[in-house]
Amino acid sequence: KLFGTFCEYYMELKKKFDFEVYVSVSEDQNRITASKYGHQSVTIPNSPLYQKVNASASMAKDYEYIIFIGSDDFLSEATLEYYVSLFKQRKYEYIYPLDWYFFDTKTKRGLYWAGYDRDFNRGNACGAGRALSKNAMRRMNNRPWIVGFDRVLDSGMDKQIRRLRLKGHAFKLKEQNLFAMDVKTANNMTPFSFWENSFPRDGRAMLKEFLPNHVNKFYNLTPH
Repeated sequence: KLFGTFCEYYMELKKKFDFEVYVSVSEDQNRITASKYGHQSVTIPNSPLYQKVNASASMAKDYEYIIFIGSDDFLSEATLEYYVSLFKQRKYEYIYPLDWYFFDTKTKRGLYWAGYDRDFNRGNACGAGRALSKNAMRRMNNRPWIVGFDRVLDSGMDKQIRRLRLKGHAFKLKEQNLFAMDVKTANNMTPFSFWENSFPRDGRAMLKEFLPNHVNKFYNLTPH
């Protein structure tokens, strides 16, 4: 059900923005669902994971910018507008958020994660919401994730970004009054938890504040 919600949500956003959605799927039903809502897909096994995520990234290689999110990640309209404003400047090869919001379908709780805050990782990019320019993708041979980092995908991309010294721009959702969330179900790779440097939110109130037209859509999702 969450994948269907993802596909429907971004189909609606495509009416207001000029973009395409490319997804890597391992099940035929998800391929059918993606097609139903006008999205492109490639069918590929879940493992190794780096190959799966690279597959859909390579499909979008000819676009000026690509935003990388999972099928459990949802960007608000204002957040997408912010990305577009940065893309139009054509100043950055790499754009990334430092914080993120979460919603748990089982407990109906919300969470704001303020980002990495230890001495060794302060200022590191959030896993979701990273954007790469066409030139950055070309320099990575259209494969942002690399072999050997299947369990820690973000580290693989980070290694390439450091090696290539990409010109980056970091931002905080909260400081810009923007919203992007990861919806947690029983199938997520990382379960819902009150991570270090995170702050609880009332789930319904959070949805009503940032996605007022979609409150019931997300609040009524089941964890399975």
